[in-house]
Amino acid sequence: MSYIQAAGKSLRLLAAVGILALGGCSQFGGTSVNPYSSVSQTDNYAYLEKLTAEGRPAATGQLLSDGRIAWQDGDLNEALQKFSRALRISPDDGLIYYYLARIRKEEGEYGKAISLARRGLAFAHNPLLREHLDRLIASTEQSEWNSTI
Repeated sequence: MSYIQAAGKSLRLLAAVGILALGGCSQFGGTSVNPYSSVSQTDNYAYLEKLTAEGRPAATGQLLSDGRIAWQDGDLNEALQKFSRALRISPDDGLIYYYLARIRKEEGEYGKAISLARRGLAFAHNPLLREHLDRLIASTEQSEWNSTI
């Protein structure tokens, strides 16, 4: 393989990795879609709730669902209240930290978002949730860096 062929192959690989890394990092919206999935972001959140539900108290599950709906409707204060209540019931639920971090990022509170997402990683045992948290941290760090330019 020539040097030019190897360089071209490396660039294609880097581009593919970049697309996958940024795929799930779009801002929350009822109709945003991951490029590698035909499922809407809203459906992804509901799926994450179901996927991580084992051992979650019913009250926490209801607060997560209510908070997600408030978030979808653009009521960030109501969503934050629901997620904060859920966190008091289940302080070791990584999904709650993920939701809180997403909202803080949306509000431009990048430091808080990164801190919450990292805390969520400590409690996230599900690989898909860990992937979402990792991507959220990376995209938030990029947003924070872009805001300083």
